[in-house]
Amino acid sequence: TSVGTINLSTYLTTDSSGGTGSWTDTNTTGALTIPDTIDVSILQGLGEGSYAFNYLVDNGDGCTEEINMIIVIDPENEAGIANNITICETNIVTNFDLFTLLTDNDLGGTWTDNTPTGALSGNIIDLTAVTTPYNPSGYQFTYTASNATCPDDTATVTIIITETPEAGTNQSNNICIIFVFF
Repeated sequence: TSVGTINLSTYLTTDSSGGTGSWTDTNTTGALTIPDTIDVSILQGLGEGSYAFNYLVDNGDGCTEEINMIIVIDPENEAGIANNITICETNIVTNFDLFTLLTDNDLGGTWTDNTPTGALSGNIIDLTAVTTPYNPSGYQFTYTASNATCPDDTATVTIIITETPEAGTNQSNNICIIFVFF
């Protein structure tokens, strides 16, 4: 859940003891706003971490049982902001780091060669291994940031390799210039 409330009682199995129960905020976060509901935005404001809530049930005859429920706030995945690059074939390298084309990204994600070039290893691409003729649309690589609880986030970068222009061949020409004077 990103923002809103969670009714903790919906996560309990059926109570057959006939007792009554109550929730307590073990970490005193202030998120337990009504008897069985927590305000997720309060936990998010406290930052990532684990927050415990205790449920105690009493059957009225001196028999009690309690459970702890842990709510884990994980950071949202951030693949970053993608930047594209155009490189002349005379400037291609064997160890181009794709992370140089991302800003504000989480670490620990995975790269995928969308085109595919067969030249990607981890976050490093050997641009010299990309075969010619070069794809005029470029080569796309997707970075996926993920953790166990939040939805994945992706960013796709494009590398365009341009061929060196041909100026022609060197030639030697003799030109005769005649000056006429009057």
